Amino acid sequence: MNPTLIQQAQNLGIEPTYYSIDGTHHTISDDILMRLINVLSKPTHTSHCFDDIQVLTVGRIGEITIPHEFLSPDSVELWDEHQQTHAIRQPENHHTALPDDGLPCGYYTLRITKANLQHLIKIIVAPPTTYQPDSRPHTGLTIQLYALRSEDNWGIGDLADLAMLCGFCQQQKIDFIGINPLHALFTSHPEYASPYSPSSRIWLNPIYISVPQVARFLHSSKFHLWLQQHSGSLKTLRDNQTVDYKNIWQTKLSALQFLFQEFEYSKDPFAAQQRQQFTQFITQKGNELRGFALFETLDNYFSHENSFGWQNWDAAYQHPNTPKSKHFPLNMSQKFVFICGYNGCAHYSWQK
Repeated sequence: MNPTLIQQAQNLGIEPTYYSIDGTHHTISDDILMRLINVLSKPTHTSHCFDDIQVLTVGRIGEITIPHEFLSPDSVELWDEHQQTHAIRQPENHHTALPDDGLPCGYYTLRITKANLQHLIKIIVAPPTTYQPDSRPHTGLTIQLYALRSEDNWGIGDLADLAMLCGFCQQQKIDFIGINPLHALFTSHPEYASPYSPSSRIWLNPIYISVPQVARFLHSSKFHLWLQQHSGSLKTLRDNQTVDYKNIWQTKLSALQFLFQEFEYSKDPFAAQQRQQFTQFITQKGNELRGFALFETLDNYFSHENSFGWQNWDAAYQHPNTPKSKHFPLNMSQKFVFICGYNGCAHYSWQK
């Protein structure tokens, strides 16, 4: 790296290196540093910059303070964000009066010209208070869904717990519940659990699926056997004081795979009807679901302990429309359809 560029960048508040979310240390190239330096080194005073910003309250006659050197100006102009002009009085005694009935909420530009100089003021007209929906006070809860505990969940709050909490709040006349984002993260690395770093903002995080709820919905006749075999590990997950994301997801994944296999091969007429509905769900959600299932399939295939995300895949698969990406699910169709399945479960649970 060029030491002179580094010094220039740091003088402008630009750091020449950074760490990505997975802890990898990156160095910014000289070319990028030069571009940033050129942009941030340009003169800041242009015809679009304001010399002052002043705030007024809507519905009140206000006055704007202007510098002494702009008294008795050649012209005074006022326009709003829609380029509509408004009448205004000439400034006197360091103030300029606005229209007698005030100005509605919005952003305005006041330009005062004298000789060859001009003074630009941004005027913000704001309401007297923030929005108040009605006169009565409102009560709400803010919760982190993963922190909820119940007798039925598996060491992490799930969508069934959220439904129970909503029912409780309704009984208590609580108006709203604020929750953490529930977006899909990276099932290849469940321990990277920040809800603010999703892999998709469309699909839900399957770790919030209530597996017992799914088993009841599918009318599973064998799930009680799976529960008996894993009762010890489920107790350990429930007893943990912290959320064991990795083992919780592996346990839920095992259970969902068990239920999905039963769902696929069951000869029960009800299961046949559900398989038809599942096919319709995949068709209805179309390319968005197929694209996400492909992403999940590839990410679980290529990811390893210290990396995840498409940037670390084989280059031939880093775009969904490459020939290899298009044909990849053909070799892992069961995995592909299963991922569609647990997204269907999350979709069903959320609706409930």
